[in-house]
Amino acid sequence: MPFAGNQLDAVEERRFMWQLSFASKKGHEGEEHNYSPEQLLEQAMTICRNWHTPIPQMMAATPISTVWGTMLYDRDPLLVYRAMKEMALQRVLVVGDALHAMSPFKGQGANQALQDGRAVAQWLDPHSTRKQKTRRLDKAVKSCLRELVQRTQGVVHASREASRFWHSKQKNGAAMASSLEGTLDKESLELYQ
Repeated sequence: MPFAGNQLDAVEERRFMWQLSFASKKGHEGEEHNYSPEQLLEQAMTICRNWHTPIPQMMAATPISTVWGTMLYDRDPLLVYRAMKEMALQRVLVVGDALHAMSPFKGQGANQALQDGRAVAQWLDPHSTRKQKTRRLDKAVKSCLRELVQRTQGVVHASREASRFWHSKQKNGAAMASSLEGTLDKESLELYQ
């Protein structure tokens, strides 16, 4: 259970849940990119070595059996759409991460997948009758996929830019505000400018 234990207990006796993301030179698509739990914890502790107490102590107290990591990638939905057209996949509809995987730095992955479900239902519902089902279904799938691509392509790119920003060494208020656009309300964004 995250954050279990009494606040008066020593850090080593409490349980915390934490996560850290960092840019890696490993992990270009197609390359081997596995880090061991020991390597991940060592890298995290190196990155956070000068952070305030109790962060380094919490990390040092982390059981190695609980450490894991994965590379994050995104997927341009337009490239998926084009590949599907080339393969003549007329009745195949991909949604969610299969179409538009994105980094978590805008918090939009699940939101976009839920909107995909709604769009699929709306496009397919009027075509449930058997009359001219084949022709209508093909058109519905094609139109739905086009809508999904158009809606998500900008979100994937914004998420990619946010990832680049949060992992860059040169952050400034205007750039931070730009990376948060669409995530925070106008008043909150002004705090970063």
